[in-house]
Amino acid sequence: MWVEVEFEGRTHVARDGEEISFGRSVQATVMVGADNNFVHRVVGVIRPHDGQWRIECVGERIPLTLTDPDTNTEVIVRPGGSARLEGGAVTVSFSAGDPIPTDYELLVLQESPAPVVADSVARRTFAGEPTKIVGGSSSTDLHLSPQQRRLVVALCERRLRNPNDTTIAPSKEIATRLGWRLKRFNKRLDEVCHRFHESGIPNVYEPGGLAVGRRNALVDAAVARRIVTAADLPLLDRSDPFDEFDRG
Repeated sequence: MWVEVEFEGRTHVARDGEEISFGRSVQATVMVGADNNFVHRVVGVIRPHDGQWRIECVGERIPLTLTDPDTNTEVIVRPGGSARLEGGAVTVSFSAGDPIPTDYELLVLQESPAPVVADSVARRTFAGEPTKIVGGSSSTDLHLSPQQRRLVVALCERRLRNPNDTTIAPSKEIATRLGWRLKRFNKRLDEVCHRFHESGIPNVYEPGGLAVGRRNALVDAAVARRIVTAADLPLLDRSDPFDEFDRG
């Protein structure tokens, strides 16, 4: 099992037996509020317990608020307390500062049973199911967050609708298709290319390289290796339940 924490465009993943901490300390897995002395060195820790992920509020005075994006329900975890992370996604937020506090928010995705929905595409998207990539002499698990999967589908849309179409829509057009600002699209594209690169897919991540080249390589790999298929196209017409929690 795995859990993923996204904060300010960066993604951190832990698997069973590992943990993710967040706070002001440089030793925290996720560094949050580094310039705010009111943030604890470690505010919270996410760790596995009896086959489930739990979050512990380890600071002395800062409570954590857990919000379910599907039901909009909230759970308050006070210092010294802990709670089980329910469902496939939850936002973790807290505030620190005086006299005007600063708000911080992290998005947590985890491997979990998919909610009961009408089709398998929605189940895979909302649960954040890892994608098995097979190629070369080995295979690996490539996990795409819901936003990242929608981006890959949008990049590949023309190819998925017509295998003979080798063109890719301009970045601004794709960003509009997703309902994103161009800046957010470019940041997410960087994340996806880096993730593909770490999974052994060549030519998708070259810092300072041409954006056109990496987009072409990404689309070629995503379609050829069936990372996304035509069955994923409905994702583009469905509002993303995690978008409102993504500040990128």
